[in-house]
Amino acid sequence: MTPITLPNGLRLLLDEMPGAASVAVNLCVLSGLRFERPEQAGISHMMEHMLFKGTQSRTARQIAEEADDLGANLNAFTCKEYTCFYVRSLPEHLAPMLALLADMLLDSRLAAADLDMETGVVLEEIAMYEDLPEELVFDLFYGMVWPGHMLGKNILGTRESLPALTPEDLRAHLERLFTPERMVLSVCGKFGADEILRHIEALFGGMPAGTRELPATPTAEFRPGIRFTHKAVEQNQIVLGFPGCSGRDPRRYHAALLSTMLGGSTSSRLFQRLREELGLVYSVDFFNVHHTQEGISGVSLALSEKTQCEALAEVLRILREFPDTVTPQELRRAQEQAAAGMVMGLESNAARASRGACNVLLYGGCTPVERSIAAYRAVTLDEMRAYARALLDPANIALCVLGRCSKKAEREMRGMTGGTI
Repeated sequence: MTPITLPNGLRLLLDEMPGAASVAVNLCVLSGLRFERPEQAGISHMMEHMLFKGTQSRTARQIAEEADDLGANLNAFTCKEYTCFYVRSLPEHLAPMLALLADMLLDSRLAAADLDMETGVVLEEIAMYEDLPEELVFDLFYGMVWPGHMLGKNILGTRESLPALTPEDLRAHLERLFTPERMVLSVCGKFGADEILRHIEALFGGMPAGTRELPATPTAEFRPGIRFTHKAVEQNQIVLGFPGCSGRDPRRYHAALLSTMLGGSTSSRLFQRLREELGLVYSVDFFNVHHTQEGISGVSLALSEKTQCEALAEVLRILREFPDTVTPQELRRAQEQAAAGMVMGLESNAARASRGACNVLLYGGCTPVERSIAAYRAVTLDEMRAYARALLDPANIALCVLGRCSKKAEREMRGMTGGTI
């Protein structure tokens, strides 16, 4: 779908689904960790919170009640590269919900008292995630492999950076990053395109374009390494990673297929061996993280202290053997899973609105589903083997272990990853 670009640079995606019974809106903004300064880490996430705290004409309570009165879902989330505000509503309530969203975005109070209160809320959020080992291990992992880069930091910020933020900082952030050319507004579901276009132009068309181009952000350079963090948990967490590909890289299709074959399904090699045959883990997954300039692929494990060495040895053996042993049947199965997952996942108007807004914002366009499916099915066995061999390079291993771990186990795992995969 080709975006409609307003004179001020705001891009719109209007995806009508006449058979739908609801409508979804995603407003995505290029505001995230990548664009922050270290001393203001977490300001993008704080901005997300603060835009719900009241405008010149509505209190925070009125914002919440107005959405609830219409039976709508109004919420937001912040990623490392963008912030998304989203609405799910009945078609007849789309116009007032867009007006509410515009008011939050364009006329927010950003009051000092609200900032003080939300700082306390986010500090509690940080404490909550520190008590979730499956979340904490990834923060530790990213900090190890992307040291000194904002992508290696926590989206929430720190106990030092958050209390230092001021309303003036937030207003400067809003003026610098929340400009129309850095936004995509996607509407998907049951609505009249011409009517909604006029409504959006009236609400957002008066936003001034950004006055200056922001400098390009540096690429995060992957650094291999090993990190053990001792913590009294009931279940240890392990992340084993490698430098992956960006979301712009054509090899992202190879990465997705590799993930499915190794750990992304119940028939995958890692799941079948570690959980079904040996019972060494509670969960095992192969993941891909794609950013605009970089990426990471790897394996995550949740398991007991007593099985972690045996499980890691099995993971390394499977990764080592995979490039030479992957079969045509495994590849075809992964390709069909990718096709089915894409088609079924996009039957939801919320998923379609999200996919369109995110891809246009980050990559300048959204690949049609048919082309993506064709790209998955075009990957050959030789290409898959070559990609896996290049990705799973033993020189690029990064290992992060969180939990209970004896010195003997540390030495054993260091020895495993210090050799060849």
